[in-house]
Amino acid sequence: MFFLHSPNPFPGASWTRIEFFAEYLRKKGYKVAIAGSFSLFTLNKAGSVKWNGIRILNITPILMIQNLFSLMLNIVSSLVTSIPILILLRPEVVIISVPNGETGLGSYAMAKLFRIKKIVIDYRDEWEDYSINNASSRIYKRSCQYLKTVMTKCYMKSDFVITVTEPLAKSLHSRGIANVKIITNGADCNVFKPNGKEILRNKMGFNKNDFIIVYTGFIGAYYRLDVVIKALKIIIDKIPSVKLLLVGCGSDVEGVLNLANRIGLQNSVFYLGAKIDKMELGEILSASDVGIIPRDANPLWNNALPAKSLEYFACGLPVLATVHGDSLVARLIDENKIGLYSEPENVDALADTIEKIYNDNIFISDAGKRAALLIQERFDRNKIAEDFLNLLKNDC
Repeated sequence: MFFLHSPNPFPGASWTRIEFFAEYLRKKGYKVAIAGSFSLFTLNKAGSVKWNGIRILNITPILMIQNLFSLMLNIVSSLVTSIPILILLRPEVVIISVPNGETGLGSYAMAKLFRIKKIVIDYRDEWEDYSINNASSRIYKRSCQYLKTVMTKCYMKSDFVITVTEPLAKSLHSRGIANVKIITNGADCNVFKPNGKEILRNKMGFNKNDFIIVYTGFIGAYYRLDVVIKALKIIIDKIPSVKLLLVGCGSDVEGVLNLANRIGLQNSVFYLGAKIDKMELGEILSASDVGIIPRDANPLWNNALPAKSLEYFACGLPVLATVHGDSLVARLIDENKIGLYSEPENVDALADTIEKIYNDNIFISDAGKRAALLIQERFDRNKIAEDFLNLLKNDC
């Protein structure tokens, strides 16, 4: 039983991770279900549906507001709605993926109360510190700090915690959590792979000489696509063939597109919508030249390796990233020579980096081959899912 408190299915890294694990387990003969949530903005996702033979139960109503009231309401809501799920499905193993953390707390508490045989926490990023740093009031900040303390105890008392990178594992260890295992993110190499670039470009209506930069995932928050568009404005006269493809959804879609139109890039920036179909997403990536990860300057992201980067690599795309030099992404790029990076939120530096990679076709080709091989050897989701199942078997 997976608890992923989001409006499942949705085009995001957390869903991609949990859905792949769930489907892998189902194909191995296990009964699997995923519990999710819905908000006022995603009422159409509320209820129970089947997805590739997996039962999805989006029955937890939540508020998408960062304040004390919504935090408390979301905890209570997940407490209440976890009861019928656990009674009806009677799972032997519960896997709770965080963030969202407050809803994860409710599900954890009920799993403990119902004496579920094994409870596993899937810890994807340092969400507690992000909530604390972005708290809008003193009382809410204190509440987030207390929530972090409570969640630390939950992690300690779970059977084990899985996380996605070595730095995140070290961060958890520093909080006194010993039972940590690493199950990385990855890409499904059966879907995400280099595949007929010119044919796919013709299918999408792009020219073989276009220089296509692609972005996938959440549009807004800590992904600064406004910085990318401003950088394109600087280089558009030198590289008139540059195109930016945006794939995903989020709070800033309209703002990003309005910015592009306002500065005269309406013919260079293309919004393709959200894509849940991985085959379709794989084709878009394979039609592109480079992938981009435009992180903001928050040092919290130093320990993270975005799932989108692994899908870029799997399709043979080098990566352009705006990250700190001591970040995990920067180290991966440097060690494997699979892209370039520049200072976060620095428009001029990103423009220079785009121009540099555009002018080096040999590097693009060689880096793309190295990137695809890296994923096949170290980050193939099929191998990772097998490791995950073996971990559940051995520890359960």
